[in-house]
Amino acid sequence: MTPSVEAPDWCADPKSWPAEVAAWVDAMLRPAGRVRTGAPEQVERRPWAIVLRIPTDRGTVWFKDNVTAQRHEAALVATLSSLVPGAVLDPIAVDGDRGWLLMPDGGCTVHDLRRDTEVEVWAEVVGRWAATARALADHTGALTGSGVDVLGAGDALAYLQRRTEEIAMIAADDPAAVAPEALTGLRKAMPALGDALGALDRLGLPDTLVHNDLHTSNVFAPGAPDASWAVFDLGDALLSSPLADLLVPLRFAARARGTSLDDPELAPVVDAAFDVWADATDPAALRAALPGALVLGCLCRSESWRRIVTPSVAEAAPELATASPDWLLETVALPGVTHATDRA
Repeated sequence: MTPSVEAPDWCADPKSWPAEVAAWVDAMLRPAGRVRTGAPEQVERRPWAIVLRIPTDRGTVWFKDNVTAQRHEAALVATLSSLVPGAVLDPIAVDGDRGWLLMPDGGCTVHDLRRDTEVEVWAEVVGRWAATARALADHTGALTGSGVDVLGAGDALAYLQRRTEEIAMIAADDPAAVAPEALTGLRKAMPALGDALGALDRLGLPDTLVHNDLHTSNVFAPGAPDASWAVFDLGDALLSSPLADLLVPLRFAARARGTSLDDPELAPVVDAAFDVWADATDPAALRAALPGALVLGCLCRSESWRRIVTPSVAEAAPELATASPDWLLETVALPGVTHATDRA
């Protein structure tokens, strides 16, 4: 059963990595009463993660290794399994130092059900995760202890301003460079973006875990009507305002339906999150803060890409070089953000 996989680019010793992984998996399966029955098979390889499918005598298990910037995912999954049972699958084993994660098979995803055009499906995904995020708001110490970074609403404008100037310093011939006119537009929108973020911050909602890539391909379909909708793929997660997690599902739902983020028919998706927090702040203020939530969601996505796209990744995958700046530029076109360019 020789491992038939290629070591990830970030591995310190590529020659020994496949055998080390196989040995670790075998050792972790034994206490779980499982035995590997075949060679690991590489099913996903990205510049930031590698996923292996591994057959055992009791079904498939999954191994994941993350690039250093996303290595916290393994410890985070273990933490969530303890704090919010059912929100994630219980890991078979975790090696927090190496960022290795061994998971049972979760079955099909919500996306596999081919219901991405149905607003009620997106509302269910958002509402269930919002309830989990609220439960986690009392455990931020455990979350940061798992290695999760923080990007709260109160710090978001300063973050945006700092990143804008960092990007402006990139040489024009660098693949990560952004067109000067795009940066000019972002700077002109800064007052309006600050207003939107300020409205979000004034809600006073606690920071909690933001999945930061919440869509139907990252949620397992429940096996029964009352079963949990377990999420996975948490390498992008941050501590932030819980409403920041509206951006990704709204974008995916709008794309699936061929519409825009501000389509009134998507209101139930937004309401699903608002309902979870309606007793914590003024409901009218919640609605007024939606543009700021979308802006913060873009910043969270940008920060994730900033961590992932190191110079070596940008060299190997030039198409990713501007992934982080592109999310900052996305804020300029968000619905509900009035761009008072004459104030800039």
